[in-house]
Amino acid sequence: MDADSDQGWKLVKTAGLTVNSIIIGSILNQNLIKEIVAQYKVNFFKIKEPNGAALMILSRWEAKSGTDGLAPVALINKRMELQGPGIHVG
Repeated sequence: MDADSDQGWKLVKTAGLTVNSIIIGSILNQNLIKEIVAQYKVNFFKIKEPNGAALMILSRWEAKSGTDGLAPVALINKRMELQGPGIHVG
């Protein structure tokens, strides 16, 4: 988030993030995703709906929800990486 900008946000590469950064979204490198799928096939990552029973591959998730299924995972992983090891509260 960037309160000083007209949009209220700015695009920052991951190297520019700090533990105090407020991350509200992510843009994943589609070339990297294509390479992962080419190597590990479409089953490399599966997602379950909050109240769902069946796991879905990314393309099915995206067709059903209209959202990128990996973006929230990337945000969570980046936040954990920035905070470092240990238990964090709050």
